[in-house]
This record gives sequence, structure tokens and C-alpha cells, in this order.
Amino acid sequence: MGAVIMREVLRYNFYLSKWFAGKKQDKIVSGTAFLFLSQISFLFVSLYLIAISILQITVSPKIATVIGMIVMLVIMYGFPKSVQARVREHKYEKGYNTLTTKEIYVNRIIALFLFALPFLLCFVVLILFYR
Repeated sequence: MGAVIMREVLRYNFYLSKWFAGKKQDKIVSGTAFLFLSQISFLFVSLYLIAISILQITVSPKIATVIGMIVMLVIMYGFPKSVQARVREHKYEKGYNTLTTKEIYVNRIIALFLFALPFLLCFVVLILFYR
């Protein structure tokens, strides 16, 4: 189940990265990995802060922030090569080339929504946590 979700999110991130990269084709795979790891980082920080709040663990906001930043750094700089390998493995380019123009635009909108959702969730959780 998790692998299927990851594959679908990577597919949408590939489409978004292809759009952002424009003519720089060499940036698509690394851009896809960056988008995916950004989403994972924001989700993890959100879940971390929610867990701290629900479990009522007393952690100072400074310590919570430092731990969140360390986790984000580990995710962003520890896993790009494995995510890039997975993107190359699934060959999303073939699927992209078969899409019509309308389907490309719809997939871009979905991809933008999927990219913005973890960020907005993290933003709301941060506001609630530091309130």
C-alpha cells in the first residue's frame, strides 16, 4: 500500500518537476526527489508536533524546533540518491509522453495541490503549536 502511494506521489512530482525544469532535462530527476523529500519533511514535522501536543510531552519550543530541523536535514540530505534511483526505476517519462495536453494540465494541478498540502498542514500545525 505504501509503495503504491509513494509511486503515485512520485509520478505527480515528476510531472511537476518536468514542468518546473522546462528545457533543463537533467534537473527533472533531482527535482522530483527534492519535491518528494520536501513533502515528507513537512509531513514528518507536522506529525512530530501533533504527537508532542497530544502526548503532552513538555519540550521547550526551541528544542522542538531544533529536533524538527535536524529531522528535516536528515530527510532532505540523507535520502535523495535512493529517491532518485526509484524515480529512474519507474520510468515516469513514458507515462508523461502519452498524456494529452488537458491531462498534463490536470496532473499539474493535482501535483501542485499534493505539493502544497503538506506545507499548509505544517504551517497550521506550527501556528497551533506555538500559539
